[in-house]
Amino acid sequence: MDVTEGLIGFGEPSQMPDEPVTAGAAMGAGPGLEALGLPNQPGEDMKRLLPYLPVLEHMANQPGASKAARNLVRQLKGMA
Repeated sequence: MDVTEGLIGFGEPSQMPDEPVTAGAAMGAGPGLEALGLPNQPGEDMKRLLPYLPVLEHMANQPGASKAARNLVRQLKGMA
């Protein structure tokens, strides 16, 4: 079996001339990321962290806590 079988070269004409090259991207013409039907994984992951909010808040309130830790707690509180 040839691994290049079915591949289209860079110099070849488009196989979908009516579809914008930005289709599936978060900007430009054509459908956006929602067309891919993927779940909002970052949002789902954040929701799973909500039960840990008290512990994460304690961590973020400690001296020397990073801005990232504080921002994570702020985001979680915004979702709650």
